[in-house]
Amino acid sequence: MTAVQTLSNVVGLYAVTEDGVLGVYGQDKEFIADRELTEALGAQVRQLLASHRADAHDDKHRLGVIYRASEKRPWGSDTFLLEQSVVREVYPVSGPPTRELTAFQKKNREKSIYRALELLIEYRYERLPDEPVYCPLLYDGGAFLQDCQPETEGAPIPVIEVLNLMPMIPLGHRNAPAVAKLMSRMHQLIVRKDMRRAGVFTLTERDYVTRDQAAGSAEFFDADKRHERHQTLEVGIRERLLTAQQMQQVDRFDQVEQWLERPHRPADAALLRTFTQFRDLDNDRLTLLAEKALIYTAPGGARLLNIGMKDAWNMYLLEGTVTLEAADGGTLLVTGGGEKAASPVSFLKPRKYTVTSVTPVSFLWIHDALLEAVLTPSGSQMRLAPALKPSRS
Repeated sequence: MTAVQTLSNVVGLYAVTEDGVLGVYGQDKEFIADRELTEALGAQVRQLLASHRADAHDDKHRLGVIYRASEKRPWGSDTFLLEQSVVREVYPVSGPPTRELTAFQKKNREKSIYRALELLIEYRYERLPDEPVYCPLLYDGGAFLQDCQPETEGAPIPVIEVLNLMPMIPLGHRNAPAVAKLMSRMHQLIVRKDMRRAGVFTLTERDYVTRDQAAGSAEFFDADKRHERHQTLEVGIRERLLTAQQMQQVDRFDQVEQWLERPHRPADAALLRTFTQFRDLDNDRLTLLAEKALIYTAPGGARLLNIGMKDAWNMYLLEGTVTLEAADGGTLLVTGGGEKAASPVSFLKPRKYTVTSVTPVSFLWIHDALLEAVLTPSGSQMRLAPALKPSRS
């Protein structure tokens, strides 16, 4: 049995075959060749496989392995185990690069398959914010977990290796049309959860019809299982909330998501009124927003936002102090509850500041689409941008 047959769901995952064909797994774990991208990137794929086979036990191109764990994890059994070098890259800490992983890094080494791939696909270097670092491709070449983790005990556990195509592509060419198309398709099929549940999938049509489609995206605000309080609000807001649910799932950032409180804790409606944007909301809308706005907490010294980030999120500082550092080295302190904190922190996009916590902080992290769903009047075509009046910070 191949490793892919041991997994419960691989729909939408891009992979390469032994002979260098690039494609994607569809329904029933069927491999569907992507002839267009194989023709465009075949030389780079073959080069990657040759480099990997030459030294598979010390492979610099391996990002991690995927396998079915014997013990269930919070996400189930299908598990992505990141290479230690990758963990050090995406979750950096001070100290020598060869030091033992910290408790936080070890905790984040294992993830669900789709969450790990999302992290890799969206990761960027600060100095090159527009160029992808990782292009993860699955390779079911008959490897076992013991080959990558010699300390693993018990019977051999088959794994799918995840290889990084990006080192085969020179810097400056990583936004070439074929590469951009591959990364775009990966983002569409991996990050969008509505595209990857069990159902009907074809590579050419790009449609993925879910069995629970009629139920909507119930898992989006997974912390809030209470009955919605907006039943008395106009029907239009429900449609906007559904759109917000879909968009927020696509746009998550691990850099901030790691600080989400668990168990989840929603904001207090009265607390939201301290922010300029929410002071004129009626009680129903304010309560609805409070139920959907979860609280994040981070220790002092945590990098929260990077200068140049192009995202659709808004950070509302509740407690503690952060420093905003501009490209010219100028700094600004913002403290929760103060006048400067009445607007989102570093609101303008791309981000004009690097934001770092000076003390332990708590904050809200709210997507543009959720704000628009709650703030836009019924029947209005007004977009979010004119609805918000950000400060210069």
